[in-house]
Amino acid sequence: MRLNSQTYFRQRVGFPCYAPFIRSCREVIDLAARSCLRSILSRGLDSVNSQMLALTDWNLSTEGVINLCQICPYVVLSGRSGICLFGISTVNKPETKKIYLDDKAGTSEVICINLEGGFVMQFSINYSTILPMLQLCRKLKYGDLQEDELRQILRHEDYQFEFSRYKNRVSEEEFTNYFLNLPHLTEDAITNRDLKVHHNFYLYLLDNLDFFISKAQELPLYLTQDIFQEQINNALHWLPDGLILPDMKYVFTLGIGASGGYVFGNGSHYDFIQLIKYQSLDVFCSTLAHETHHVGFGVITKSIDIDSLPLEALFYWSFAGEGLAVKYCNNAEGVISKSIHEGAKNIGLDSFTWEYLNNDFDDTMIHFRESIRRIRNNEIKSIEELDKHLKEYWMNSWTKEQQSGDIPKLLHFRLYSFGNDIWGVIHDCFGKDVVYDTLRNPWKFPSVFDEALQKICRTDLQI
Repeated sequence: MRLNSQTYFRQRVGFPCYAPFIRSCREVIDLAARSCLRSILSRGLDSVNSQMLALTDWNLSTEGVINLCQICPYVVLSGRSGICLFGISTVNKPETKKIYLDDKAGTSEVICINLEGGFVMQFSINYSTILPMLQLCRKLKYGDLQEDELRQILRHEDYQFEFSRYKNRVSEEEFTNYFLNLPHLTEDAITNRDLKVHHNFYLYLLDNLDFFISKAQELPLYLTQDIFQEQINNALHWLPDGLILPDMKYVFTLGIGASGGYVFGNGSHYDFIQLIKYQSLDVFCSTLAHETHHVGFGVITKSIDIDSLPLEALFYWSFAGEGLAVKYCNNAEGVISKSIHEGAKNIGLDSFTWEYLNNDFDDTMIHFRESIRRIRNNEIKSIEELDKHLKEYWMNSWTKEQQSGDIPKLLHFRLYSFGNDIWGVIHDCFGKDVVYDTLRNPWKFPSVFDEALQKICRTDLQI
C-alpha cells in the first residue's frame, strides 16, 4: 500500500518511533516523504541534531532505510529502551549506518547499512535464557529443581533453535532426562554421543556456578553491537565484494550438544559454558567472524546448483566452507597455506588438534589423492557414497590411537586443516577473487590448485 506524505511522515519534537514498527514493516519511502525529509535536512546537520523527528507512522523496511541514508549520508536512526529516535552519529566509519533496537534484557537488534559495499543486514543478539538456566542449575545442584521448570525454559525459542539443529541427535526428551539426572551421571552411563561429549562441561559449570553467574551478569558489557559489527565487517572483507548477508540471529545458551559454536540456517549459536571456560575476547571475536563467514558461504552456495556438480568438483567444494573460515577468520597456519596476518596464529583453534592435523599432512595428502582416484574410477559414484566417505575419514574426530567409542580428542577435523591448506594456498598465490571464482566453478580446482603448487615449488603434491 502506498501512503501519502502526511500519513507517512510527521514532524514533532522529541516524539519517539517505536522499534516494533520498524521491524514489522515492508513499506518503502515514497517520493513525497523523501521530499519532505530532504527539506528538513537541508537546514543543516546541527538543526537536525537538536530536533527529534517523529516517525510514528513511518514503518521502514531495510530498503526504506537505504533510501533514507541516501538522502543524507550522515543520518542514523538510533534508540534506547525500545524506542527509535532520529539523530546524528559518526559510529565507526561514516559510511556505516546503524539502527539500534533494544527490546528487553538479553536481546538487542540492529540493522546495518553500508552504502559503499552494498551490504544490508539485520541481526539480533539473544542470550536471555542464560541467567534463568543458571538459576535452574543452582536448584539442580541442591536438589530443588522441578521438571516443569526445566521444560518451560526449554520451550523458549532459543532452545527450540538448538533442538532443531540437533534434530535426530539430541531430542528435547533426551536432554530433559539427562539434565534432571546430570549430577549423578558418569560418562560411561551416557549413551548419547553429544550429551556424553558435553557432560564434563556441565559438571564444570556446577562446580563453578557462582563464577558462571557473575560472567553471565557481565554479558551486556561484551555482547555489544559494535563488537558484532566489527566481526561481521571482518567476515565480509574476506567474502566476495558486494555480497549481501541475510538477516541473522546470534544465539547464546547453555548448550545441549557437543558443539561450541555452529551455524544453522541464518542463525549462529554459541555455548555459554565453553565460551566462558575456553575463550578470551580475541578468541570469541575470531569465532564470531568464523561463524558469520559460514553464513556468507551459504549465500554463495545458494547460487550454485550443488546437485548438478560432478562428484569430483563436489569433493573439492566440501573442503572450502571450514577451510576458508579458518584461513580468513582464525588466521590459520597450515603446511602449504600460510597465515594472512602477522601476530597470533590459529586464534580460537585447539592447539593439540591443529598440531596433530598439520603433522599428519603427508598422510592426509595420500588420502586426498586416493579419494580423487576412487571418484575418477567410479568407486565412489553417488552423493550418498561421497557423504559417507567424507564422514568416515575427513570428518573423523578421533586420533589414530582412539576407538570410535572414545570421547574424540580432535576438536576440529580434516576438512578444517586440509581445507585451509588446499584452498588457502590458492588465496596465497592468487588472492580471494580467484578463490571465489574457483569455488563457484569447482571443476576448475585441479588446474588452479596445481598452478598454485607450482608457484610455491611443491609440484610433488600436484593432483
